[in-house]
Amino acid sequence: MKNISKDQLEIINSFSWFFMDALWMTEYIPLSYACILPTILSGIILMFKEEQRSGILVAFSALAWSIMNSIWLVGETQGMNDYLIFCKIIFVLGVASLLIAITISKDLTQTLALFRRLKLKKKI
Repeated sequence: MKNISKDQLEIINSFSWFFMDALWMTEYIPLSYACILPTILSGIILMFKEEQRSGILVAFSALAWSIMNSIWLVGETQGMNDYLIFCKIIFVLGVASLLIAITISKDLTQTLALFRRLKLKKKI
């Protein structure tokens, strides 16, 4: 995975995450589970591909979001108790990470543009 570009990893991450949710929604649960690994693994690698602290924090917040989503998927489909507690903890960690990234950022627009699902066109 070392030779995979950041753009390619973002595509892998987005598609595997999209299909994880779509397969969950359509009740193809085993296939949805199969999408968890590439989603989380690509998110981890994306975090390590970032060079600036704010970028690492933004990548971590996106990773936290995908982990939260994965826990929710498994917890709900397996009838587990208390899985939402873990989701809420991870949510708070992700939001905190994003807020720290915003706070330490020298260029807010550039920092938030790293949050792949939040594309900004103009300067804030």
